[in-house]
Amino acid sequence: MYLEDDLFRSLRADTDKLKEYGFVPDENGYVLKQPFFSGVFNAEIRVGNDGRVSGEVYDAETGEAFVQVRTPGAKGSYVAEVREAYLQVLKDAAKACFTAVPFTSDQANRIAAGIRETYGAEPEHLWDKYPSYGVFRCAGNRKWFALVLNAERSLFEEGSGEVDVLDIKASPQELADFYKRGMFPGYHMNRRNWVSIILDERMPDDEIMELLAKSYKLAGGNRTPAEPGVWVIPANPKYYDVEAAFRRSDTIGWHQHGKMQKGDTLYIYYAAPYSCLLYRCEITETDIPVHYGKYRLGIRIRRTHAFRRGALSLEILKEHGLSAVRSARSMPAQTEEFIAEAIKEGSCLL
Repeated sequence: MYLEDDLFRSLRADTDKLKEYGFVPDENGYVLKQPFFSGVFNAEIRVGNDGRVSGEVYDAETGEAFVQVRTPGAKGSYVAEVREAYLQVLKDAAKACFTAVPFTSDQANRIAAGIRETYGAEPEHLWDKYPSYGVFRCAGNRKWFALVLNAERSLFEEGSGEVDVLDIKASPQELADFYKRGMFPGYHMNRRNWVSIILDERMPDDEIMELLAKSYKLAGGNRTPAEPGVWVIPANPKYYDVEAAFRRSDTIGWHQHGKMQKGDTLYIYYAAPYSCLLYRCEITETDIPVHYGKYRLGIRIRRTHAFRRGALSLEILKEHGLSAVRSARSMPAQTEEFIAEAIKEGSCLL
């Protein structure tokens, strides 16, 4: 594995930030040429159209490639110093122009986003030895219903190279049918009730999400996608004064996200510097045409409860299953139950 592959495998480039940093676009992607090591060498870092990062190191005087920097057998203090300096160039670019994603493949990250939206579950990276492995748990009983891991393709079928793999629960009666559909016996799991899916775009996302719904139910999850939803959505006080909006009316508009439907519950989380839940609302109308930024559909929400600032802070919510609110997502059942009890007691209400 190249130095660049190892560093950037779970990072994604932001094209605007690439340009700001000095990357120049061309027909193959973006390229940055930068001197380093006191000008003795030049680094050429390329972000391809497929998102992969590659690089070369050249002698500034001769223009010849300094191949020792990526040759495993090349030793000596000078080579080590150059290699370390080049790695720092890569790390600086990574910090300035890239954002972290939980997994290597685009499909694995889309599926993780779908799990977050549908079940409110974030990947838990439990093993230092396997940092790319991510476990998803049911909110109520904390049982696993999915695992994304990285493995060699040859463990499953002909071919080489690493692939992201999704492990999900399956009933023993379904295993034979699943194998016919291109799935494999569960890797690192009990093969009598787990199957593996290679996340290389061969199976559509919506089909995988249907299988995940079954896995969630088999693991004892207490909410399925067909049941009424409970959502939490962030509001940024820098851009929208939601408190002022609710002073004017108990019913306001919002942008629609995912599978929101009439009758769903929606909590509004006020972002930093407040970092707490402010309101519990009911969605009274959906699919309203709007033209706001990237959004084309809106909803109407009616406030049912208002919370004291800080009474349901993110630190408190973390203790009850809600790890973060970076975008609209399902509320974990464990968190919902805690809030319902706090409302019943009146300890969080205005």
